[in-house]
Amino acid sequence: MPSESTRLQGRFVAFFRSAAAWAQRAEVAYPAIVLFQLKVLWGAWIYRDLTQGDTASYFQRSLLWHQHGKVDLIWSPLYTAFYGWCFGITGDVYAATIFHRVVIVVLVALLVLALFRRLVSPGIAWLAAAWWAVIPYNFDVFEVHVFAILPIVAAPLAVLVWPGPRGRGIALAIMAAASILVRNEMAVVAALLALLFFVWEVRYAERVEARARLPLRAYGVAYGVPLAAVVVLIAFFATRSEIPLSQLPQTYAPKHTINMCQAYAFGYKQRHPEWTKDHWTECSDLMQARFGEPLPSLGTMIRRNPKAVLGHFAWNLRLLPGGTQLSLFGAMSGGVSPDYGPVPVKRRRALFESGVLTVLLAAGVFTRLRERSPSARGPTDNLTIGWLALVPAATVALFLIVPTQRPRPEYLYGLSLPIVATAAWAADTLIRRWGLLEGLRHCMPAAMVLCFPAYGTYFTLPPGQVPSRPLLETLRRLEPYADRISAPGAVFLAGQHSFSLDGYMVRPLVSPRPRVLGTETFSRLGAGEHVEAFLEQFEVTLVYLDEGAVSKLRSNPLHRTFLEASGSNGWQTLACGQSVGARWLLLARTPI
Repeated sequence: MPSESTRLQGRFVAFFRSAAAWAQRAEVAYPAIVLFQLKVLWGAWIYRDLTQGDTASYFQRSLLWHQHGKVDLIWSPLYTAFYGWCFGITGDVYAATIFHRVVIVVLVALLVLALFRRLVSPGIAWLAAAWWAVIPYNFDVFEVHVFAILPIVAAPLAVLVWPGPRGRGIALAIMAAASILVRNEMAVVAALLALLFFVWEVRYAERVEARARLPLRAYGVAYGVPLAAVVVLIAFFATRSEIPLSQLPQTYAPKHTINMCQAYAFGYKQRHPEWTKDHWTECSDLMQARFGEPLPSLGTMIRRNPKAVLGHFAWNLRLLPGGTQLSLFGAMSGGVSPDYGPVPVKRRRALFESGVLTVLLAAGVFTRLRERSPSARGPTDNLTIGWLALVPAATVALFLIVPTQRPRPEYLYGLSLPIVATAAWAADTLIRRWGLLEGLRHCMPAAMVLCFPAYGTYFTLPPGQVPSRPLLETLRRLEPYADRISAPGAVFLAGQHSFSLDGYMVRPLVSPRPRVLGTETFSRLGAGEHVEAFLEQFEVTLVYLDEGAVSKLRSNPLHRTFLEASGSNGWQTLACGQSVGARWLLLARTPI
C-alpha cells in the first residue's frame, strides 16, 4: 500500500502535468498575454502625458469621422476612423487617446502570439510574444505607428490560418487595403507578396500541399473575392473623402516632399553639426542649397545631387544596427541615435543581448541544416509560405524605409517581427534537438507566472514624485474656451505645445481656419516693444501665457504693464490660475 508521501507526490506530479497541459492551450495563452501586456501598460492613464506631435494632427482628422463622417484619404483613414470611434465612446480627448492606444497594443500582442503559435511550439511562442510585449518601441511610440503593425502581422497569419490559395488571397487583400488605408509604402509590400504568391502557386503549391492543380476559377475566387471586398472597402472610404478625388495627387505631393526634407535635414545635421537650423521648420533652406528647390521629391533629389542622396542613404544604413537593437532590446550599444528623439544609448547590455541573439540564431540554423535531409529540395511544408510571407515587409523596411528615412525602431516592425520569430524558431529547434521539449512544457506554467513579477510596469515614477503632464494640464485649462479658440478666423498665440494644441483643439472644416502660433512667434517680442502692438502685428485674438511666459513678461517693466493693465488696454482675462507659486493667464482681445 503506497505511503501518504507517495500519494502526495503522485498528486503533485499529476497537478503539475495538468497545469503544463493547460498552459499550452489557447484559452490560457491568449488571456495570459493580454494580462501581461496590460500589466506592462498599467498606469499609462496616470503617468503618461497626452501624446504630442503627430497624434494631435491625427486626432483632428479623427474628428472628421466622428463629427462629419469624413476622412482624409492621404493620412491613414482607417486609423483616424478608429480613433474617431474611440472618441465617440469616451467623449474625452485624453481618454480616447489612451483607450485607443491600449486597444491597439493589446490587439497587436494577440496577433503576434497567434502568429508565433503557428510557427513554433506553444510555450516558446508565448515567451516570444512576451518579449515583444515588453519592448517600449512596440507600445510607447505614436499610436499610428503601432496601428501599422496590424497588417504586417495579420497577412502572414492569414496564410497560416487558412492554408492554400484562400489564405494567400486574404493576406494579399489585407496588405492591399493597408497600402491605401494605413501606410502607403505597404503598396510595395503588397506587390512583393503578389509576386511571392504567384511563384508559389506556379512552382511549389501542388507538391507542398499535395493536391492537383486547381482550375483558374478556383484561383479567381480565392484571390478575387478578398480583393473585391477590399475594393468595396476602399470605395466606401473614397466616398467619405474630404478631399475631392481629382485633387488627391497634388494634395499628396507635400506629404512626400516635406517628409524627405525633414528626414534629410535631420541626418545632415547629425553629420554636419555646424548646420544649426531647425530640421523641422527650416529644412527647406538646406534642400534649396543642396538640390536647387525647397521641397524636392526623392526622384528630384537623386537627379539633382546623387552624391548627396547616397551620403544620406549610407548614413541611415550605418545607423541600422542601433535601430535594430532598440527595436529588439529597447536600448542600443552605440552612441548616435537612429531616432529623432533621445534614446537609451551606450548600454552594454544591448551589446551582450545582441551577441546572445546572434549565437542563438546561428546555433538554430546550424542545427536545422544538420537535420535536413541531403535529398530535400525546396520547401517541404505549409509553414514555409508562412515564413516567406514575412519577407516582403522586412525587405521594404531594409531597402526602402531605412535608406530614405531613418532606422527608427517604429519604422522597423517589418524587420523586428521576423527576427523575434526566427529567434523563437531557433530556440524551439535547439530544445527539440536536445530533447528538452517535454521539460519545457512542464516549466511553462512557472515561466509564464514569473514573467509578471520579472517585468514591472513601464509607466511608473519613484515614490513621492508627482506625474508631470504639461500638455494635458494645458489642454484642461483651455478646454472651456475651445469654442473661442476654434472660432472662424481666430488667431491663438499658444506658446509651448502650439502644434499639439492646434490638433487637439481646433475643429476640422472651420473656415476661415483658425491659426495657432507658438514660441517661435512669442520669441520675436522685443525688449523695448509694447506687447499690445506686438499682438496687433500678428492679429492675435487670444493669448495663453503659461507660468514661464508670465514670469518672463513680469521681468520686463514695459511688458509688465500689459499684464497690469488687463481689462483697460483692449485685452480681458478669460481665465487664470496659480501653479507652483507662479501664475498663468488666458487673455482675449476685447471686442470693439
